[in-house]
Amino acid sequence: AAIQTNTVTLDLSSTVAGDIYLTEQNGANLSDVDTANGSIVITTGGAATLTDVQAGGAGSDINITATSGNVTTGLVTAADDVTLNASNGSLVYGSLQITGDQITLSSGTTGAIGSSGSRIQTASSSLNVTGGTGGVFLNEKNDLNLTGANIVAAPGGTFDVASEKSLTVSGSINANAGQIILTADSDNSNTATDTFTQIHGTTIGGA
Repeated sequence: AAIQTNTVTLDLSSTVAGDIYLTEQNGANLSDVDTANGSIVITTGGAATLTDVQAGGAGSDINITATSGNVTTGLVTAADDVTLNASNGSLVYGSLQITGDQITLSSGTTGAIGSSGSRIQTASSSLNVTGGTGGVFLNEKNDLNLTGANIVAAPGGTFDVASEKSLTVSGSINANAGQIILTADSDNSNTATDTFTQIHGTTIGGA
C-alpha cells in the first residue's frame, strides 16, 4: 500500500532495493526523491513540483500523477520509463530535463505540455504525448521515436515537437484541428545526418 502524506515538501530516499509508493493529499514539492534500485510511484491531490526525482537500478520507472493542478518539471531521471500526468492541469517546464527510455506525458483536456516560450525538455528513446487545447511544446535532446500523439479536445492546440537529432514518427499524430510542427536537427548541429522519417502506415493530421 502507498504511504499517505499531507505535507508541503517531500524528501524521500530508498537506499536499498525497493520501490517508493506514496499518495500526497495536497500538492507538494518533490525536493529530493530517489531510489538506489526501485521505481517511484507518486500521486498528489494538488500541484506537484518535481525538483529532483531519480529512480536508479535497471528497470526502474517513475510514474507521477497530479489529480489537480499543474506538474512543474525539474530533474527527473529514470533508468527505464517515465510517466508524468497532470490529469486536470498542465505540464510546465521548470528547469533541467526529463530523462528515461520511454517517456509518456499527458495533460488535462484544457491543459498544455510546455509552452511556445518554455518547452518541456526530454532525453529519451521514445515518446508518447497526450495534450489538451493548450497544445504541446517539446524539445528532445536525442534521436526521437515519436510513438504516438494526440490532442484530446477540439479545437486542438499547436503540436510542436523538435528533436536536436533525428526524428522518426512511428505512431499516428492527431492534433484535432490544430497545427502540427515537427522538426529534426532543431539545433542545426548536424544537417548532413539528422533526418525526419515517417513509418509507413502512420498518419499525421489535424482533422
